[in-house]
Amino acid sequence: MKYLKYEIKKQAIEGINHKRACLSYLLADSIIENKIPVIHKSQLESHYGMRTDQEFISSYIIGDYYKIPYRFVYEEDVDDDVLIKSFEHDSFWDYDDLSDELIELTSKINCVGMRNRIPIWEPSDFIKNIGDKILNSLERPLVGIHLRKPVFKLNDPNSWSTCEGIDSWDKNTDGIEKILDDMKIESLVSKLKNFDWKNMFIGCITDVINRNDKVKMMSDYNYVFENNYYKFLVEQYVIDNSDISIRTWKDSTIHFKKESVGENYYLFDIHMDELSTGQDVWHELGRSSELYPQKYEEES
Repeated sequence: MKYLKYEIKKQAIEGINHKRACLSYLLADSIIENKIPVIHKSQLESHYGMRTDQEFISSYIIGDYYKIPYRFVYEEDVDDDVLIKSFEHDSFWDYDDLSDELIELTSKINCVGMRNRIPIWEPSDFIKNIGDKILNSLERPLVGIHLRKPVFKLNDPNSWSTCEGIDSWDKNTDGIEKILDDMKIESLVSKLKNFDWKNMFIGCITDVINRNDKVKMMSDYNYVFENNYYKFLVEQYVIDNSDISIRTWKDSTIHFKKESVGENYYLFDIHMDELSTGQDVWHELGRSSELYPQKYEEES
């Protein structure tokens, strides 16, 4: 058999980080099996992508959004000589019978949310071209910040409840939105001693108001995207390639392949999954803002 294909009975309809992680298992498995991976179309959550006119966005995310340094084929281009592995769903981390070798290799390929390491995933030419134009318009030293809003609302400091919608917030509570709003951008970056920044770029699902001319966001540029995943990935590319990169969570890591790690920090000393599993993280979210240095494995 020359090719390896994952046959998924029911794909989860999720965001692009989820789908990238899913495909990372296929890529890792193809290396282990010494096969060429057959890339299937991913079902991207349309609400995250701000395309509510359809249930989901069907896309080859390798091609439309990403490039990888491996040989592959699309599912429509091969129909024989294929080793097929069948799965009930594509959230592979929920399976308890995957080999340690597969899990380890997947973590090295995907990295985001799994490992502090430079990933193999590269931006598509479309993402890179826009990202480079934005980077060239900004004066260095440059600080890139990603403020991630989780998909939940906080009813009280000890009770987390999930709710649908990327911008569903209980604005009458002292939740994360208020904490982020209370962070004075200049005072946040001043915590980086001996760093004289000239421009700052912030990636966030909504606009940060009351910012000065030195602080830029995608809303300052005249780009119109087919969906919000393109916007998100351009933001990640700019933040990755800033002189100092600041991300929200402990496991919010470098998104795209790059030559060197650079200088990286995170805002909250908790993992993303601690929020969704209902763990008591209020002590961390309620503290005064500071920056944690993020250490990486240097080799990609």
